[in-house]
Amino acid sequence: MICFPNAKINFGLNIGPEGPDCLHEIESFFIPIKLCDVLEVIECNDQNEKIVITYSGIINKIENDLCVKAYHLIDSDYNIPKVKVHLHKKIPFGAGLGGGSSDATHMLKILNNMFKLNLSQIDMLKYSKKIGSDCVFFIHNNPSHVLGKGDKINSKKLNIFNKKNIRKFKLLLVKPKHINISTNTIFDSYRKIKKKSIKRINFNDFDNVYDFKNNLFNDLEEVSFKLYPELSVIKDYLYLKKAIYSSMTGSGSCIYAIFPEGINLSDIINYFREKHFVWLEDFAL
Repeated sequence: MICFPNAKINFGLNIGPEGPDCLHEIESFFIPIKLCDVLEVIECNDQNEKIVITYSGIINKIENDLCVKAYHLIDSDYNIPKVKVHLHKKIPFGAGLGGGSSDATHMLKILNNMFKLNLSQIDMLKYSKKIGSDCVFFIHNNPSHVLGKGDKINSKKLNIFNKKNIRKFKLLLVKPKHINISTNTIFDSYRKIKKKSIKRINFNDFDNVYDFKNNLFNDLEEVSFKLYPELSVIKDYLYLKKAIYSSMTGSGSCIYAIFPEGINLSDIINYFREKHFVWLEDFAL
């Protein structure tokens, strides 16, 4: 069985107080995008290990793969058959695109379907929370207002998604190949400056993508740009090239930009291609 775990981007990221578990409350809006990995799972009872996983694409090995954790969580409760897994990675690591969380959540989904476990959405949410907070979003996998530690999904739609007339844009992702940001590193640096959130996000302050620039902020950008100034340079360059809105996504090193549908971005893509991961897709709001 094959599935295609997709990435996500963040519209805004508000960092709240740190809890006793050393994790921060957050508020953001997660948007699923088309960029995806390829995950194949085959029942294979003639192997010694319960799960054997191989890789291709932009990596050849993942330490502590969350897909393996997802399998063992299900296996511990249902003693499912042995499986052979192949993961073709297209979503870069340390980018803030949720690739690892998406892979693991889609692993849960594919095991549920393959072995007819009949897990409810509530059951799936419980398993996903044990893997990682971002995984909860990928159970729903719809544009979502995300709260708590990233595990609380508010299904109320924003004004911008309630419009009858959907407008088309282009979404460009740019990530330096040599910068993979650790979430722990960024939050450690964020705590040291003891910075309060730049601006409390009222997600219904705007109903147009052209309002984003003055209303949507990622609280981790300032500390990330100090640690990795190249990210700030990328963002400034994208605005120079007429981006409507540009931001770092999540706590990672990927900068995304939304452009008008009709603009030719080939010069930008060629400018970044050699030393950066670059992805372009159609995008509607």
